[in-house]
Amino acid sequence: MAGRPKNFDESTTLEKAMELFWEKGYDCTGISDLETSLGLGRQSIYNTFGDKRSLFLKAFHHYASTRSGAMVALLQQPGTAEKKIDRFLTALINMQCRNERTGCLLANSVSSSMQSDPEAAAIVDASLKRLHKELSNTLVDIFPHASERNKTAWLLVNTAQGLCILSKSGQSKNTLTGIKNQTLTLISSAATH
Repeated sequence: MAGRPKNFDESTTLEKAMELFWEKGYDCTGISDLETSLGLGRQSIYNTFGDKRSLFLKAFHHYASTRSGAMVALLQQPGTAEKKIDRFLTALINMQCRNERTGCLLANSVSSSMQSDPEAAAIVDASLKRLHKELSNTLVDIFPHASERNKTAWLLVNTAQGLCILSKSGQSKNTLTGIKNQTLTLISSAATH
């Protein structure tokens, strides 16, 4: 006996779930919240995506391939290393200041109960390492020595995550832009020594 055909788009529904987890966090999102936000009954959610954890992991994969992927792509565009990093951090700040929920799904996930989930931790780790690798590649012209490049790339990963957290705490765009500018100054200064 065949089941009823789905009358919703899974990709759009996954986007809505991602937005809800991003806004409320994993711990504060209940199945009733998901039902309301997705416009689906509990059974449809379970049949399509599995339990809340499974839906979160699928939403997080979606985030990593769409939002994080788009941010990383900014580092691959033409320009000097300084210009690429400026473009990346500026876009991050603009995204944070444009969104009501603020923060970053990646950073928010690290601070939730999902941090003890091995699969979620692996997704977070892979996302951070992907960003680190792109930043490290961006810094080749500034820091020819791999050890300096590696440390500076991790500093920039930390800066990016810190900007998200500061935005979530209500810091102004001017404060975030000041941090970005100081970071770029420090990198340029270290590169000349």
